[in-house]
Amino acid sequence: MKQAMALIFLVLLSSGVFGAVVLNEPFDTDDGNWNGVLGSTYEISGGTMNISSDTSNSIKWVVRNGLLLKNFIVSVKTEVQALHKDGAIGISLRTQSNGDSYWFLIYPTGFYQVSKYIGMSNTTLYQYVQRNSFVRPDVNRLKIVAEEDTFSFLCNGQLLCRIVDAAIAAEGKIGLNVLGATVAFDSMLVDDTPVPSHGLSSFADDFSDTSLFGWAQFDTTGSFSVVSNKLRAVGDAQGYMGMLHTSGNYGTDDTIEVTATKASVGTAYNYGLMFHFDDNLNEGYIFLIIDGQGYSLSKLDNGHADTLFTPAISFDINTTTNTLKVISSASGEMKLYINGVFQRTVTDHTFPSGSSGIMVANNITIDFDNFRVSGQAPTATEDGPAIASISDGSQITTVPNPFNPSVTIAVSGQQTAGSDNARIEIFNIHGKHVQSLPTANRSVSGGSVGVVWDASAQPSGVYIVKVGMGNRMLTKAITLVK
Repeated sequence: MKQAMALIFLVLLSSGVFGAVVLNEPFDTDDGNWNGVLGSTYEISGGTMNISSDTSNSIKWVVRNGLLLKNFIVSVKTEVQALHKDGAIGISLRTQSNGDSYWFLIYPTGFYQVSKYIGMSNTTLYQYVQRNSFVRPDVNRLKIVAEEDTFSFLCNGQLLCRIVDAAIAAEGKIGLNVLGATVAFDSMLVDDTPVPSHGLSSFADDFSDTSLFGWAQFDTTGSFSVVSNKLRAVGDAQGYMGMLHTSGNYGTDDTIEVTATKASVGTAYNYGLMFHFDDNLNEGYIFLIIDGQGYSLSKLDNGHADTLFTPAISFDINTTTNTLKVISSASGEMKLYINGVFQRTVTDHTFPSGSSGIMVANNITIDFDNFRVSGQAPTATEDGPAIASISDGSQITTVPNPFNPSVTIAVSGQQTAGSDNARIEIFNIHGKHVQSLPTANRSVSGGSVGVVWDASAQPSGVYIVKVGMGNRMLTKAITLVK
């Protein structure tokens, strides 16, 4: 391959006249604007461009004349007609007259790589050497977003990787590349108004596809299957983590979210979201729900797990179904949400981007639904805590405490901007929701509201009273003694 590239770089590509900046190429006819480099040949017929290479050392490279671009989006459909050993298909971009260029190649065996060629030197910028479930063996759509020194590389709508490199900063030509294969290219689109490379909407799955296309299981721990349009994850009884991931689709300034429903009985179990993981799943973060009561954020570093804060109880965790969300930013901030309620912000700069997915541990069955990664930037309401302590003098009074079997719960408060109707909820010490108490929508602003809770049907123990007012919260422990 290096010898073939050296020969190519001895050839000066003919400079094209700066023309249209948007290309919609259906390959119906040969318009004469394609040029085969170093004797490379192609055939346009029946709506496709066909390029054939006998071996992986025989590089076929066809570039588009009359189109010089720096910032753009290019996409093209590829279909493998015949494949030889180590065959590859790709797109070249910012190709200069001396052959300097970037190359994005996929291998139908599941690998992909990004390289740059400067002079006679070939440098690999990114390489994925394990089978990737996004790359199909036959038909794929490749896409590149080029924005100044940042490049995003996608296959079949899924973000594989992002590269930052400023070696080739000038506008250049776009080309199609084939090594060791016969490939039909179709429906090529070029747009000179790229979206920002960070925050790409890179992956979404409602699990209607039973083949789990786009997902790969790490190791053989646990089992994963699609049941009734949900991803059913069955944990390992020995406590090992079962992990299913989507490769290379989570970057800076992205949001990851999933809904999880507990589908079996269990008390000691974990499940959650994985993000910023490397290709081998040795490094990354896991946002966990613990035993249906608490949550934590763990960092896996070379196989060693550390929690980034002491696991915390959250009364926003439901017994059966919970929606988890993480909003990441380039600064290293990770905002954690449970059922739409902000929990806390954690800052760690160790792993800036990578793969995402879900995990389950211990003898539990979880049904995951509506998994998505998007470029949703934090909104004004998401930048700050959605739940904050009330500091306007409001307080909960419980009489008597301890009690048996009834207790009067009174909430008093001063006039506060943004105050809202009180919502009173009772939870047991394990975080399970016990009862919602009616307050008849009476506001606590400038006064008080009181309700009586009859706990005759509940066992003795400690209970938590949670009072919500708008986006603020008060809690107090009470004890039932029978």
